Amino acid sequence: MREIAKQVKENLLPEKSRNLYMKAYITFTNWCSSKNINFISENVPLTYFQDYAADKKASTLWAHYSMLKSTTSLKENIDVKVLQIDRILKASKCKLQTQKVVSFYTR
Repeated sequence: MREIAKQVKENLLPEKSRNLYMKAYITFTNWCSSKNINFISENVPLTYFQDYAADKKASTLWAHYSMLKSTTSLKENIDVKVLQIDRILKASKCKLQTQKVVSFYTR
């Protein structure tokens, strides 16, 4: 019964990007292991994203956040929706410099 439930849960992740979702989850669990974290409280994802956001673009952070939110919800029944994480992600967006888009056609 548990095996069937496990398979059903894993099938809830998008098929095409399942590997990316699992990579995000493994990155998070490896980070937790490196910090000797055994219990995931509300502050753990907050600290993780503070570390992870150091050299990432805002779009990468939002995608990683979305994937991690889905996988931790399925794997560990943990909801990573933390308002402070949204604030970190929005703050990282402010640091980005906009770039002019180059068009590939002439008028």
